[in-house]
Amino acid sequence: GQVRLGLTHAGIATLDGPGVPTDIEWLVLDDEETLGRLDARSTEPVTDAERGASILCDQIAYVIYTSGSTGTPKGVQITHRGLSAIVEAEHEVLDVHPGASVLQVSSPSFDASV
Repeated sequence: GQVRLGLTHAGIATLDGPGVPTDIEWLVLDDEETLGRLDARSTEPVTDAERGASILCDQIAYVIYTSGSTGTPKGVQITHRGLSAIVEAEHEVLDVHPGASVLQVSSPSFDASV
């Protein structure tokens, strides 16, 4: 699957640096227009009908860009299976359960924030 949308915030100085894709749409999360559109959306969970299909474990959930060992951004594809494995590990290791409070200790730029 081809990446179609990138998420960013206004604090990013430029989206035209080396290795940053220019052939996709970028959604600036803290842009006033974006915030207004989000405020107008329902808070109900997205359904499979709205999504167009069910989510499969091996589908890509998101792509995170890392600096890599070379310093050049590199996209890493994270699957829904990988996300579910993280959630399962949190249940087992950290005793995270419904109603639990968890401190956000990582920057939103790290996939642990998901």
